[in-house]
Amino acid sequence: MLYDMTNEPDSEEDLQAAKENAKNRFQLWRKRSIYSTALLLLSFAAAYPFVDGRQLSIHGEATKQLLLLLSLGMLIVTLYCTVLFWASWQCIRELK
Repeated sequence: MLYDMTNEPDSEEDLQAAKENAKNRFQLWRKRSIYSTALLLLSFAAAYPFVDGRQLSIHGEATKQLLLLLSLGMLIVTLYCTVLFWASWQCIRELK
C-alpha cells in the first residue's frame, strides 16, 4: 500500500501509529546498516593479506577469489540496507 501525501490521516491516532511504525523501521534499518557495514569492512580486512605482492598471495589464489566474492556480496547487502535506512529516514521526515 502506498502512502499518499495529499490525503490527510483519518485521525490523530493514525498519524501517531504511522510515526511509531516509521520510527521502528528507522531503528531496524539503522542497526542492519551498521552491522552490514562492519561486516563489509571485516571482509575487506580478511582479503587484504591475499593482495598481490603479499606473502599469502602466492599460495592462496582460491582463497583470495572466495574472499573477494564474499566482499562483493557484502557490498550489495550493505548498499541495500543503507538505501532502506535512508528511505526510512525520509519517511520519518515527511511525517513530521
